Amino acid sequence: MFLMIIGLLLAINFAKAQEYKLYPPVLKGKLSFEEVLAKRRSVREFKKSPLTLEEVSQLLWAVQGITDPKRGLRTAPSAGALYPLEVYVVIGEVKDLPQGVYRYIPKEHKIQQVKKRRC
Repeated sequence: MFLMIIGLLLAINFAKAQEYKLYPPVLKGKLSFEEVLAKRRSVREFKKSPLTLEEVSQLLWAVQGITDPKRGLRTAPSAGALYPLEVYVVIGEVKDLPQGVYRYIPKEHKIQQVKKRRC
């Protein structure tokens, strides 16, 4: 009973949440996969400017985006295509996006704000 109430409360919160449609993913890059692997390095210093919504869109698609809409397949593997994991992103500084916690909705390639607050 307790879990059912929590589930209903979460459903109500998600129903009222602000949603943001993301930019379409870029499917063809400037470099080959092999070139990307060869140039990959760990970085200890980051740029000071905020990410753009386009960059966040691409990152989220790369993590769990839909690659085959008819079959619902995604960029990440899943046994039996069940995809039991959900992706949440904490937004601190992204141009044109309020700070908060967002849930990624792969089927519609959008994010839904689940918590408004300063991160």
